[in-house]
Amino acid sequence: MKWLFLFLLLFVAFSLNANPNPAIRNQQEESDQEKFNQDVENIFQKALIHYSEKNYTIVESELQGLVDIYPLNHRTTAIIYLMGRAQYKLKKFIEAEKKLTQLIHQFPQSRYVDDSRFILAAVFFKQKSYFSSGEYLFDIIENSENNRLKDKVLVLLPVLLTDYLAMRDVQIYISQYQSQISRLVLAFGEGVKRYRQREFELAESLFQNVVDKNPDYKFGDESKRYLELIGSNGDNKIKVGVILPLSGFYEVEEKKILSGIKYALQKNPVVTSLEIELVVKDSEGEVIPTIKACKDLIENENVIAIIGEIESDKTAIIGVLANPRGIPLLAPTAAEAGLIQLSDNIIQMSPDVSIRGEMIAEYAIKELALQSFVVLAPADRYGKTITDSFAETVDRLNGFILAESWYYEGATELRNQFKQIREIGLKKMERDSLAYEMPDLTISQIDSVIAELKKIAMLEDKELEQPQSKKFADSTAIPITSIDAIFLPVYSDEISYVAPQFTLFNIQCQILGGDFWNDEESLDKNKSYVDGCIFTSDLFIDVTDPEYQKFVNKFRMETGATPGKMEIYGYDTMNYIIQALKNKVVHPQELLKQFHEIKFFDGLLHRYCFDRKTGVNSHLNILKYEDNTITKLK
Repeated sequence: MKWLFLFLLLFVAFSLNANPNPAIRNQQEESDQEKFNQDVENIFQKALIHYSEKNYTIVESELQGLVDIYPLNHRTTAIIYLMGRAQYKLKKFIEAEKKLTQLIHQFPQSRYVDDSRFILAAVFFKQKSYFSSGEYLFDIIENSENNRLKDKVLVLLPVLLTDYLAMRDVQIYISQYQSQISRLVLAFGEGVKRYRQREFELAESLFQNVVDKNPDYKFGDESKRYLELIGSNGDNKIKVGVILPLSGFYEVEEKKILSGIKYALQKNPVVTSLEIELVVKDSEGEVIPTIKACKDLIENENVIAIIGEIESDKTAIIGVLANPRGIPLLAPTAAEAGLIQLSDNIIQMSPDVSIRGEMIAEYAIKELALQSFVVLAPADRYGKTITDSFAETVDRLNGFILAESWYYEGATELRNQFKQIREIGLKKMERDSLAYEMPDLTISQIDSVIAELKKIAMLEDKELEQPQSKKFADSTAIPITSIDAIFLPVYSDEISYVAPQFTLFNIQCQILGGDFWNDEESLDKNKSYVDGCIFTSDLFIDVTDPEYQKFVNKFRMETGATPGKMEIYGYDTMNYIIQALKNKVVHPQELLKQFHEIKFFDGLLHRYCFDRKTGVNSHLNILKYEDNTITKLK
């Protein structure tokens, strides 16, 4: 049997009981000696209907009112249990704990005691009190006669023991619980933990004990499978998993990353002494194959780390699946912001989008001494994230965001956006000019003066019976010089229509771009519009660099292919893992700790920096396109 280990699956399992609504029991409680009360029964049945309709707030209110009027009645324990269950659904965990504990202590003979223990286990699990959660589950195993509930607990306990509890917790349980079933599940749980820690002899002894004691029981087949895995792991090789869409949409790119990974394994002299083995899985670029590949690496291959995926959503899935085991996931290219918040075992080798926005803003203000900015960005997640980061950094460094404009996917006509930016620039020019002449005026006073001047001009035109003068904002012949820079985090294929329209509106300022501007072909096509633009890139290849040329020549001779940025991503990622493994770590958790302690790593072309955010590389190149050439500024 394959154990479920994903937090969300365990959450769902804990959210359900074996009976869809165990509070629906029409029999009178044997322990309740109170006389039948029809009013109580009517309200209770109404609460049951509301519970089935998921109106948990109403259920809580109805039952609390019932208890206030009739503290003891023929439905007392059912009411307490149902109220505790409704409070659990409402995430009122403290209140639910009080109610269910009250039931267990005041009515120990109630038929709802075991169900209350189960919900209490879920309450503590949701609050990350995993040890207490396990205690309630073991109490059901040790004391309950409800086989339905015991079977459900025996599905959950191995997950809790192996994925959420430390070895010392398992040892405490071993000293506390003595029934045969408890001993079997604890032996199995400890065996899995020993196996993951590569303590194969101890693990083998524990699994063999389970098989010998009860080979036909729930853990027998799974223990036999682990014994087979231990036999195949006799060489003590350190396994590193790889999950890439080798037959998906990005098949070409991913095969290049894999080529770089394999080349690092061939060339790094440390690999032989460490006995590192690569286990490669194809995600096919789809969610289900990604999950299957990840589960196989974790459950069957006992990998110490995983490399993958190219897309951020698949990377997130792998990270969440691997997190309960503490298995590090190294993402060579995924740049989605927030991945490490979702799962702290993820190591992003490429800077996330928020860092990209932050660093281009820092360079513009600190190095170029720019102060006023406008933004035109795509109205998607990437555009919003990088713009928010850019704007927050500008604010922090005392700069000014004069305007933010947006466009949707597929839009090619951006005249309205640039017109708005131009008008803002013109208004600022008017303000700046008057402020220079009258330095003692406030901004509001300056605006009032400008408004009055415009009124006077209109009256003069009318008195002279002349047509109204052409508005200042209507002419694009006047260059806008009041804006220091425009931030255009547009995609490379959009430069061809964004850049000409920007030039058309005669806004003369520094162009700042994101990573998608590192496309020499697109820049060359629009060189008259974008010459002098500055942008970021996580990887910059200087073909004249002797070290790079040396790498290219060796790679080409040994593999028959010329390496590009994808091969370098794979090469650096694998070497980063090898560097951490030099310290003789054998457990995934130890390796993850090593990654979190490594602040700098020298890759092929640049130094990786993990000093801004734990688990996210913050190294970025600041590049400039000028005279048909991309050069590195920083």
